[in-house]
Amino acid sequence: MMTKAIKVLIVDDEEYARKQNKSLCENYFNTSKYIYEANNIELAKTIILEESIDILLLDIDLGSHTGFDLINELTDIQFQIIFITGFNDMAIRAFRANALDYILKPIDSNIFYQALEKAVSNISQKNIQLRLNNLLQYNKDTYPQKIVLNTSEDYIILNVTDIIRLQADVNYTNIYSNSGENFIISQPLKEYQNILDPQQFIRVHQSHLINIDYIERYRKRDGGFIILKNKDQVPVSQRKRENLLLKLKQL
Repeated sequence: MMTKAIKVLIVDDEEYARKQNKSLCENYFNTSKYIYEANNIELAKTIILEESIDILLLDIDLGSHTGFDLINELTDIQFQIIFITGFNDMAIRAFRANALDYILKPIDSNIFYQALEKAVSNISQKNIQLRLNNLLQYNKDTYPQKIVLNTSEDYIILNVTDIIRLQADVNYTNIYSNSGENFIISQPLKEYQNILDPQQFIRVHQSHLINIDYIERYRKRDGGFIILKNKDQVPVSQRKRENLLLKLKQL
């Protein structure tokens, strides 16, 4: 059971649809929830910025705008997104927008409840991982020496010094360790860049974050790429090259 009250934002330009979704949420959550409503993306964005919402129930067709317009205006998405729509050909685009689920109108209550259950489970897992990561940090002013990886089967405690590199894969991150084990984590690369020491982990490409202790050489040809001690080759973007070379000169 969730001990924290869940915050849900319903975004739909049709009042009856918002009422239906609100009623279903109230049935599912009972009293452990806060439910907000918005009929346009401007109001929705304001609520998102002011409230730490947990679940966004987002209609795709919002009159002069779409639910994707709202997502495109947000820079830091920490909540679960469930798209609700009358169009059955938007699923691929919805999941590319980091959607947890996709519900077709008219809404089947059982499918709706299943989507909420999945969202609540994800929130619970994220809270557990956050608490574990906090326990592993020495204090709020230092970078963690260990991190907790939430895989599909385990919570894995990994020494930060054992991480060779991290690679983005859409909304997932592949983490490569010096033991030869690789882990696929359902968190974006940006989350790890925010918690790892920037003096130790350097972003050399939109998709790559590397531990400088594992750099073996920088090869200038073919646009420039790094060869790591495990012989992995990592491309270096033109925008990141100057910062990388500065770091290498400081080693």
